[in-house]
Amino acid sequence: MLKIFTQSLKNGTHQIDVFDDVKNLNWDNSEFFGEVKVVGKLSKVDSRMTLKAKAICNSKLICDWSLEEFDYLVEVAFEMEIIESTVLIKEKETELDEEKFLISKEDKYLDITERVYEELVLSLPMKRVSPKFDGMSFEEVFEKYSAKAIINVEEDGSSSKQLWTALKNVNLN
Repeated sequence: MLKIFTQSLKNGTHQIDVFDDVKNLNWDNSEFFGEVKVVGKLSKVDSRMTLKAKAICNSKLICDWSLEEFDYLVEVAFEMEIIESTVLIKEKETELDEEKFLISKEDKYLDITERVYEELVLSLPMKRVSPKFDGMSFEEVFEKYSAKAIINVEEDGSSSKQLWTALKNVNLN
């Protein structure tokens, strides 16, 4: 678990450095492996705390183009606002922003495991292209499927209709 000790924390800024193995965190996502590390600063003023941190973890992704597996280092910065409260405050502030967390003054730790998981998953790239193809276009990698290859076939005297002749023999019934 990724927990930050908060009980009897004095006002001021405190360095945060917590880490744990992904296997111990019971995350459903199998893309992450190794150690999850969270480093940052926790500022406390009376009953309010602000966590400004960066989460770092390795992930195994599958390339959208070549279907080969590659390692990708995920780094994401995030902020959290934490409010230490008593029972009376919890009853009054039932609706809080997603960015604000309520903890009891009696709680020893602030558990940030779920928040770190959400931040890491959301920072995974939508387009997963291996570093081997970094900076290259699809046409450079797969020339025979590019628009230039189709134009060259048409210039050789064959028409674009001949490209589709194989599809005419497909029986859809």
